[in-house]
Amino acid sequence: MADEADWAVRRWIARPMAAITVLASLLLCCVAEATTTHVRTIVALYPENADGAPGNALVLAGMRATFAAGSSDQIRIRNEYLDLARFEKPDQRRILVDFLRHKYAGQKIDVVMTGLSSALDFVLQHRNQIFPGVPVVFIAVDRDELAKRALPADVIGVPITMDLVGTLDIALRLQPTTRRVFVIAGASPFDTYWEGVARRAFRSYENRVQFEYLSGLSLDELLKRVSHLPDHSVIQYLHVYEDGAGTTFIPAQVLERVAAAANAPVYGHVSSYIDHGIVGGRVLSFELEGRHAAQLALGILAGQRPQQITHPAVSENVSMFDWRQLRRWGIGEANLPPDSDVRFREPSLWSLYQWYIVGAISIFVVQTALIATLLVQRRRRREAQAALRNAEAVAGRQINQIAHLDRVAAMGHLASSIAHELNQPLAGILANAQAARLLLSHPQLDVENLRECLGDIISDDKRASEVIRRMRLLLKKTDFVSGPIDLNDLTANTIRLVTNDALLHGVMIEFIPAPKRPVGIGDTIQIQQVILNLLTNAITAAANGDAVPATVTVWTSAAVTPYVELGVHDSGNGIVESDLDQIFEPFFTTKPQGLGMGLTISRTIVEAHGGRLLVDNGATGGATFRVHLRAQPRATR
Repeated sequence: MADEADWAVRRWIARPMAAITVLASLLLCCVAEATTTHVRTIVALYPENADGAPGNALVLAGMRATFAAGSSDQIRIRNEYLDLARFEKPDQRRILVDFLRHKYAGQKIDVVMTGLSSALDFVLQHRNQIFPGVPVVFIAVDRDELAKRALPADVIGVPITMDLVGTLDIALRLQPTTRRVFVIAGASPFDTYWEGVARRAFRSYENRVQFEYLSGLSLDELLKRVSHLPDHSVIQYLHVYEDGAGTTFIPAQVLERVAAAANAPVYGHVSSYIDHGIVGGRVLSFELEGRHAAQLALGILAGQRPQQITHPAVSENVSMFDWRQLRRWGIGEANLPPDSDVRFREPSLWSLYQWYIVGAISIFVVQTALIATLLVQRRRRREAQAALRNAEAVAGRQINQIAHLDRVAAMGHLASSIAHELNQPLAGILANAQAARLLLSHPQLDVENLRECLGDIISDDKRASEVIRRMRLLLKKTDFVSGPIDLNDLTANTIRLVTNDALLHGVMIEFIPAPKRPVGIGDTIQIQQVILNLLTNAITAAANGDAVPATVTVWTSAAVTPYVELGVHDSGNGIVESDLDQIFEPFFTTKPQGLGMGLTISRTIVEAHGGRLLVDNGATGGATFRVHLRAQPRATR
């Protein structure tokens, strides 16, 4: 007893100790993870306002992607939009400096990143007040402008060049008949500076084309000018930060209006102009500049001294184009430079749906072959009927009748069955193929409906193939593929096949499934053929009847022991009483285009399954067909 008591005490002590050990381990893991994960803060300064140049978003996207791929630390980017063009006065700048100094006072800033030369100048002038001792990485600053500045050792970046000549070369290559080049620039000091750069760069081309500089105009005057340019002209858009009326703008927004009004193609030199109206050009990629800057920042965060980090001497421009503008101006892609980046390409219908189109054509070919085969079989059946009538006239009535039944069973039965039973899936294939063709011709392509049409075509094709295989097995007296049949599901699936046909005939189908699922035994494909034949006949009868609305009622039941029942009732005019006794006879039909074999084959199938097919006229009009199929025996324990 003492040992048991001692063991109980030990267990009582061990349990909380184990829990404490687990909690301590978890805490140690959390502390270790917290100590290995660093939060680094980068302040990015942009000269425009928050919705300013689209290039801001492109630069930021390039930075984020590079930081995510190159560091396991948590890098937090704090974006500041200075709006320097609007707040130029000394008092305004002093307020802006005080605001940033108080905002980041006491915070550890790892790197400051500046976009364009104006933001770099702002930081160089006020860094000691706002971010003392913090390394600076500049973004998208022109190489010639940097040469005018004395940069501290801890201010680094990849200089850029604006390839205005490269863009002009591309424009003249794509449109060799160009006679005039209209250069657009604004009236701000920055706009004027770049207009001067363009004039010097284009001087060597003045013997090839005539240049006209649309600079210093108000926006309304500019739009009016570009809408009436002479033939064989192109536009090279620099930027408009301020127009001649003194109104400030975002250059990309002015570009959109210029491109919409111009009667000549527009070219540009920065990637942020793509998607705003330019055809393209040899552009400065802001995404690439963001990646360059992030790579330098990663080196600083890794502990390298800024002046020791290797980087490209100058950033390369890329050939970039807008596919939609190429289409607008009829410019072929074959003339583009080999390394071109074509954006916003819209795939053709063929590239999107080539396999669907090939599949539809293939199904159409198969359908045509099947129809041709059925026509041959029908001709042979008629020849067999004519030969049978001749034999009856020669050999006598009784022998002729036996020969009739034998020949029909041997030759006509297969062709008639296939022709009748394949009529529905072939009609479905044709209807869906026509619907798909209509969808493809619509300007707003409904992809989901097209996919459904093609799926229905494939389904009907498979069902037609299965019908042929199973009917051949049946007529050759081969074994059935027998198994449990969920009559509710099979009936619902079959109703779906004829829904479109019912709608075209103005007939409404009502399905009343049995609450307890009736399960029969038999070949699913053949029983579905029977249901499909009954539904098709019922739709035709209801459509030709006098009842309004025209309806077909379908139900299932498990209450007819030892059978399960499927009933089909139409709102038509019913069956003439004298025809009820011969409705299942071969070649008897009440339809002008009927072969008289549908109900014969249906009864043959049902009886081969040990069931029965019954017909009578409803008390309120119309005809009622009942399929009694042997129920699946209940499992015994």
